[in-house]
Amino acid sequence: MIDQIKNEDLRRLFSLSPEMFSISGYDGFFRALSPAWETISGFAIEELLSKPFIDLVHPEDLEQTKAEILKITEGGKITSFVNRCLCKDGSYKWFLWSAVSYPEEGIIYSAARDVTNYKTIEHSLRESEAKFRLIVEGSEDIFFYKTNTDRILEYISPSIKNVTGYSPFDLLNKTYKDFLYKDESGNIVDSDIIPEISLERKSKNRYNMHFRHKDGRPIILEMTESPSIDSQGGCHIMGFANDITDRIQAEEALSENQRRMTTLMNSFPGMAYRIRMSTDWIMEYVSEGCYQLTGYFPDELIQIYNISFGSLTYYEDRSLVYDAVKNALEKREPFKVSYRINTAKGIVKWVWEQGQGIYNEDGTLQAIEGFITDITEYKKAEAEQGRLNRALKAISQVNQIIIRSSDEMSLLEEVCQIICNIDGYQMAWVGMMQYDSDKTILPVAWKGKEDGYLKHVKLSWGNNYLGQGPTGVCIRSKKPSIMHDIEKDMPTQMLKQAAKERGYASIFCAPLMQNDVAFGVLAIYANRKDIFTAAEQELLEQLTNDLSFGICSLRSQVARKKAEDSLRESENRYRVLVESSPIGIGIQRNYKWVYVNPAAVRIFNASSAEEVKDKPVNSFGNLPEEEKRLILQRIDRIKAGQILQPYEFNAVFPDGREETVQVYSVRIIYEGEPAILTLLKDVTEQKLAERKLEKSREELRNLAAHLQAAREEERACIAREIHDELGQFLTGLKIDASFLEDIVNEQIEESARLALLEKIHSMSELIDTTVKSVRRIASELRPVILDSMGLLAAIEWLADDFQSRTGTSCQCFLTVQEINLSKETSTAVFRILQEALTNVMRHAGASKVTISLIEEGAGYCLEIKDNGKGIKEEDQKKAKSFGLIGMKERAHLFGGNTEIESLPGKGATIIVTIPLNN
Repeated sequence: MIDQIKNEDLRRLFSLSPEMFSISGYDGFFRALSPAWETISGFAIEELLSKPFIDLVHPEDLEQTKAEILKITEGGKITSFVNRCLCKDGSYKWFLWSAVSYPEEGIIYSAARDVTNYKTIEHSLRESEAKFRLIVEGSEDIFFYKTNTDRILEYISPSIKNVTGYSPFDLLNKTYKDFLYKDESGNIVDSDIIPEISLERKSKNRYNMHFRHKDGRPIILEMTESPSIDSQGGCHIMGFANDITDRIQAEEALSENQRRMTTLMNSFPGMAYRIRMSTDWIMEYVSEGCYQLTGYFPDELIQIYNISFGSLTYYEDRSLVYDAVKNALEKREPFKVSYRINTAKGIVKWVWEQGQGIYNEDGTLQAIEGFITDITEYKKAEAEQGRLNRALKAISQVNQIIIRSSDEMSLLEEVCQIICNIDGYQMAWVGMMQYDSDKTILPVAWKGKEDGYLKHVKLSWGNNYLGQGPTGVCIRSKKPSIMHDIEKDMPTQMLKQAAKERGYASIFCAPLMQNDVAFGVLAIYANRKDIFTAAEQELLEQLTNDLSFGICSLRSQVARKKAEDSLRESENRYRVLVESSPIGIGIQRNYKWVYVNPAAVRIFNASSAEEVKDKPVNSFGNLPEEEKRLILQRIDRIKAGQILQPYEFNAVFPDGREETVQVYSVRIIYEGEPAILTLLKDVTEQKLAERKLEKSREELRNLAAHLQAAREEERACIAREIHDELGQFLTGLKIDASFLEDIVNEQIEESARLALLEKIHSMSELIDTTVKSVRRIASELRPVILDSMGLLAAIEWLADDFQSRTGTSCQCFLTVQEINLSKETSTAVFRILQEALTNVMRHAGASKVTISLIEEGAGYCLEIKDNGKGIKEEDQKKAKSFGLIGMKERAHLFGGNTEIESLPGKGATIIVTIPLNN
């Protein structure tokens, strides 16, 4: 193991220290030994490494040694343990051990000191106290003698002063616990480490103790104690102490340095190595990072000839690596080289290696030391960056084509060709959405290795069997669709087989969009799986967006040209229309005419448009000053954004001709500036016709009123005659029937009486029915109550009669106590109410009717309201709605008005306003 240590300081420490350093495993074998072992034991290092350590232990110390080894493998440590070990010459020497273990590594680090001399001194002291004193007094080690009960120091050698600064007199008759080192809290560091000594077992104690130097600093003493019986039988303890402060600190520093170096080497994201220069490049040391890098454990690459790191180098790169290392070694320079290796799992990785040669003093190459790290991701990123650069270049080229292109098909073909120039892209095509029953995607342009693929397959953007591929998915989702592995991910067998035959391995599809609406697709086919990285997808999506913009721009140019052509045609048609329009059309700005058509020229009685242009808009027709001022005010209101109704003015021209002109104006933009468009219409003839029509209508209304009055008079006359004459005749018949009944009862025999009486009763009932009918007809022709008791009583009677005849609830609310209307007005109001109730009975399907009459302003208001199905607006406008028309005309005759309010399903309300002055 020591040959694997790369730190020169550690190697020198192992080589030069007089201490016996060792590194051993839990299997009982040494793994590394310092040269002091060879000097002290006489065995060669190779001999010691080849045999278990336990074979060297003296048989008497074997059990105790095993116990100490067991303790340390369980996580403990040895600070002072002594045993005897075999030497080359067959003798045994005493070794003092200090050891610590690292269970996670299965390694024990130890330091041993040859204490055979100490043991000899102890033996000599037992043989001769005088000789003992001579040795003790002259020894650098500290000898002491104390009682076993209270451990009071009875003797201590003078060397104590050299080690602790205290003289023997400072310590005599005291226990050295008083001189132990205390920590910052005032607690004795080694208060519990002093063991008891058993006289029965004649045990020896060895331990380290932190002693407080006279100057206050801590020193570490290695204490060795043995029991002794004086001549009086008293128990005493003899021992010696050795200052091992420097040794302990060196051991701790060595252990910590080795731990740090090991942790550092194993924490590198790569593999540190030491290699012997040979054709096989056999490793002498490999750090733990080699497993992550190569898949092999360090032991598999160290000193094993069938697995060498050189054999892992990618075959095509071996000569490159060998030449780079050879050239650097010849120049005695560090080397740096990148190459590929095959890992234990057959994965190819890119690695970067940096190293240098290690030379002896004579210049002979001894080894190569270096570091190897994985740069596979860097290489992938480098390759991806190259592809991204090519993609960016393609985007730049596409944008240049978009700028100069004037034909859509040429643009699409050039873009497809640019895409196919990128490494790995075999074919690119553009398809447009069709709106047939199958929602077909029609390929319109393609480049690359197409080989009839687009003719072989049928693609759809609908959610059907043909639309399950990435092209249909991207159009429906309006997002890019990537299929990284066609063999694995393609849902339809037909598309999968067609792609496989042409070497397609992955697909990128992106929708062509305009205003968030898809109209086509760009599809790119590659010959490798997982080729479309996230960054590349983003660039291809940008390229697709640029292509969409280019297509839309070209289409916009075509559409704009068509629009311009259409606009010119429209302007020509507009001009012909305006110039030939019978309505005057004028455009005014700043209160002056800037354009007038021929019809407006005629209305203004001018000879040409030039005569009108640049003249004030109110300077024609000899208008009064007030009218001129109102025209300018209307123009200001229109400029402010108001929309005004058409208005009329009367113009008088120099030739004496009078015209009535209707004007309508609105704001417009004319030749890029605000203006007002004015329509002028000569309505002189129309006004004459309207006045004639109004006069004719008034005459017809007067005639209708006369006919209505005549009809009411005639109906009243007929009602009186029916009531008076026909009623008298029926009354006479009733009296005669009664007289006949009396005669039959008195003079007719029993056998014929019943038949005659039955006939007489039938006649009497018929006469009663006829009387009722006569009364009803007379009332309908002219209610007597209207003439005798007035309108209010007639309204109440009509409501009661309606309720009794139809079964519909009819309530009256008459807040007027007395009403003063003419006979004709009262009759008209009664007839309106009568017609309204008739409509309710025939059409409304109502269950309740309310009649109210209130006094309102200078007149009255009659309201008839029902809860029926209402009157539809189109029914109110029917030409044959004579009932509604009749009500409105009757109200018009007495100067009133009839309004109808209705919502379907929520009933209808008829409101009749009745003025007093009529």
